[in-house]
Amino acid sequence: MKFSVLLMLWGIFFSMNATAQPTVPPLVPWFEFHVENFEQSYQFYSKVFGWTCQMTSKTSCNILQSGSSIGEIIEKHPAPNGNAVLLYITVDNVQTTYKLALSLGATTVYAPMKVPGGSGTLAVFKGPNGISVGIYSDKSRSNASSKSIDAILLHPIYDSPYSCAEHWDGQFDRVGDALGTDCLIGKIAEENGRTWFRNYIESGGKNEDWYGWHQNVLSPVDGTVVKVNVNQTVNIPGMIGTGIASFIVLKAKNGTMVLLAHIDSAKVKAGDVVKAGEAIARVGNNGQARSPHIHIGAWRGNTPLQIRFDQTKMKSGQ
Repeated sequence: MKFSVLLMLWGIFFSMNATAQPTVPPLVPWFEFHVENFEQSYQFYSKVFGWTCQMTSKTSCNILQSGSSIGEIIEKHPAPNGNAVLLYITVDNVQTTYKLALSLGATTVYAPMKVPGGSGTLAVFKGPNGISVGIYSDKSRSNASSKSIDAILLHPIYDSPYSCAEHWDGQFDRVGDALGTDCLIGKIAEENGRTWFRNYIESGGKNEDWYGWHQNVLSPVDGTVVKVNVNQTVNIPGMIGTGIASFIVLKAKNGTMVLLAHIDSAKVKAGDVVKAGEAIARVGNNGQARSPHIHIGAWRGNTPLQIRFDQTKMKSGQ
């Protein structure tokens, strides 16, 4: 397996940046393992690095660190370059670094483009040694260390144990998406004498395999239902859907807006008054989702809010 690629990539990165002299400190905001055997790789890296990996389909998962997604393990058939690691490295200017790489013998994999659905610019090129490298730049994130983010404390949205993958600051621009988090119900499952926190049974290929499927979704606030949208199309796990998801928008008593997306079987309508902890829908899999889960986003005015869940309101066993 080509995991010696890490050392070679860093060699390319530092030699390139010595010429380009970027003003942004080098870092790796995202990385991807492209593998031909997902289960084997998932088990190996979870044990080696102690990673928590939140399943997004039966052949992919988001690697979590401190509750945030930092990378992904993805099964590809066939993997274009065999088993490999693709790093996205922060640079001062994607266009400048991309042109420099081409002048030094690199070839284009993806020309500079806007990050789909988010902010910033990315590109991917293949070096003369055949290794692909991703580069990324986002001016809005360069001052993130000095930026203050307001947070909101919400009632848990499930009665069952769950984990969430948060969207980083700047990943999405729209309120409701920005600073949102995707939450999946899970259970401790035993397999061959070992126990794991899992989101689904068997292959996860059916919605019914997922522990969260059609579980109650609880209102995170005391407030009023502003809008309910219904998307009748149900996605197949592992295949991202299209269109606007089914969702509920709530307005809390203090004016904060909260979005719950990918719901199913809404139990409320616009104008209804709800209490925090009240069941208002069930977990669905629709819109741009790969698996049964709930996306939750909150904002005040045009300012997105970082979400925290009130642990004192979680049921025993969560």
